[in-house]
Amino acid sequence: MENNKINNKSLKTFNLSDWITFAILILSNFLSPVIYTCIFPFFNDIALIKNVSFICVGIIFGIFNFGSFILSPIIGRVIAIFGSRKIFIIGICLLSLGTILFSPVYLIKNKHYFFGICLFLRFIQSVGKTMIYTTTYVIASKNFLHHMSTILGCVEFGAGFGYTIGPFIGGFLYQYFGFYYIFLFLGFLSIIIGIFSFLYINLDDNKLKNVIRDKNHVCESEKNYSWKKIIKIKDIWCLIYTIFFVGITSSFQDSSIPIGLKQFHFNSTKVGLMYIFFGGTYTIFSPISGFISDKYSVANFLIIFGYFLQTIVFLLLGSTSFFNYNPTEILYIICLLFMGFSSSIIYVPSFKKTITILKNEHKFLYNFKILSIVSGIFCSSYSLGALLGPIIGSLLINNYGYHSTIVIFSIISFISMILFIILYIIPRIIKKIRKN
Repeated sequence: MENNKINNKSLKTFNLSDWITFAILILSNFLSPVIYTCIFPFFNDIALIKNVSFICVGIIFGIFNFGSFILSPIIGRVIAIFGSRKIFIIGICLLSLGTILFSPVYLIKNKHYFFGICLFLRFIQSVGKTMIYTTTYVIASKNFLHHMSTILGCVEFGAGFGYTIGPFIGGFLYQYFGFYYIFLFLGFLSIIIGIFSFLYINLDDNKLKNVIRDKNHVCESEKNYSWKKIIKIKDIWCLIYTIFFVGITSSFQDSSIPIGLKQFHFNSTKVGLMYIFFGGTYTIFSPISGFISDKYSVANFLIIFGYFLQTIVFLLLGSTSFFNYNPTEILYIICLLFMGFSSSIIYVPSFKKTITILKNEHKFLYNFKILSIVSGIFCSSYSLGALLGPIIGSLLINNYGYHSTIVIFSIISFISMILFIILYIIPRIIKKIRKN
């Protein structure tokens, strides 16, 4: 009964500790993508000076998500053993260490050493980012159970703002202060957040270890939970693919925007500024999508609409040569705005929808272990997509050019939407009709 009281409280009744925890989650998830994206405006030019190929640059971008893909399911299981607080703080420490050590890599002249050390340090950063991101779901669900989508939407607001402002911060600091100071500044900022996390993140992981019961739940002894049982559910696979898809398209845009903007002859600061249009709408609409998902049962509509928008946006970006019209900065900005919006309405409702399916339709118990497993699966799925996005994109751009690659992504988005409708929406409609 006590747990229900704790988790049923409204945003208006949050105490100071709740607000600090909330702020830590937002700031840590803001800083991680800033560290990831700050190199986007200038790293291609540095790699070119070092004679590192564009494909290798794609791998350096993608490796940041490789650790997340490999480690997310493991971390999801380890959280239940060591607790979310310890894993969260270790993650911030690793992120800080990898970022600070990245500051002198520009001094390396040998291209092979440069590539290898960049790859290793980005992997260390990715491990830290994975620990932060995976535990965020658990901490948010543990402390703010009945506002889960709203809180996670706000966290995604922070993450989206980080993705949005990261390239601009990186481009600005690189242009006026140089490579070295970017990573020193971000690394020490991460350390400060780590200190606050050590002081204020709740020590108690037992809120969700105790059973939260209602008419839709069964006794814990009746279920033996594991990730294998979860991923055997077809509808869960459809939602996992949705997260994977967002990871691919978002990370591809992250690495390809500077290429698309070369026709406009922008400097690094302006290139960084353009990322604001992509991430800005994602940032704005993530908490709105979370609020709508908590308030209304429209998650399926939002996901389909998101797929549709991405299909149209990629088509507009890529079909310039096909329709023989000149690309403009305004068209590019509009497309980036709608791309960010569509990503938010696909991504944010999916986690809540997955929990709802497990809890209400398959009678899984809503507890600490389930949240850890689901958060691990989701983080791993997104990270696999984010890993493959820059690599696949760079290979396609090398072989077919930028505009043709964008059209290919439009086709992939359209096929994904059709498959989601056929494999997920239609069977659920038929099941609902038969049940009635």
